[in-house]
Amino acid sequence: GLLASGSADGIIKVFKVLDASLRCIYVSENLCSASVDSSLHTRPVQSISVGESGVIYYGDNGHNLKMLEWRMNRGIKFSNHTSEEGFTDHISRVSNIIIATSYDVDTGYGQLNIYRERDGQIPQYLATLADNNTSRIYVMSAKEKDGSVYLLTGGRHLKVWKSRAASSSGSTVRDISTNVQGCVLTLGDSPVVDSGSEDEEDSEGEVDQVPVGASDQAPSKPDSGFCNCSLM
Repeated sequence: GLLASGSADGIIKVFKVLDASLRCIYVSENLCSASVDSSLHTRPVQSISVGESGVIYYGDNGHNLKMLEWRMNRGIKFSNHTSEEGFTDHISRVSNIIIATSYDVDTGYGQLNIYRERDGQIPQYLATLADNNTSRIYVMSAKEKDGSVYLLTGGRHLKVWKSRAASSSGSTVRDISTNVQGCVLTLGDSPVVDSGSEDEEDSEGEVDQVPVGASDQAPSKPDSGFCNCSLM
């Protein structure tokens, strides 16, 4: 199995889990961007998760989420906020579903964005869970049990979110599908931009687009980004 860590200096490490130790197999040095139109910025890593395919997803105090294809030493950004400034404090995963916290500094509300992993592509955005009564979410845990997914979120309040199957019979519960659809359309169409808290050299209108047919070759320097240290 694999284990990933992120640090305050923005460095990400990938470890291979052995019987009685961890072996470091990658360090994010000289990380390349998959897009020629945008660059990746080194910031404190606030959340990190290893996907089913072994790619790394991580968040920081910026507008976007990042997908790290560490075997090729390259990163891709994708939107996690509708505004240009926000924070991603936690990422969790259930099977191939990724749940990321989102905090909009303009509204002061926290929410959960849900994505589905896709091979060789950025995750597909599915929906947003928001009640407009949740402040910033600092921690989260996700678990699947008996066909339902439970999310435990912690911030100013401790909340439990539970998924449920749609009912074909009449229900007294208010239908919020239009609200969810609106969130899907809004975030799904959001450009991937460098947030206002980036370095001064960045342009606010910079849009990150994944180039078609991007190279899948390894870095030109075989030892760039990789290490052979072990932790006992």
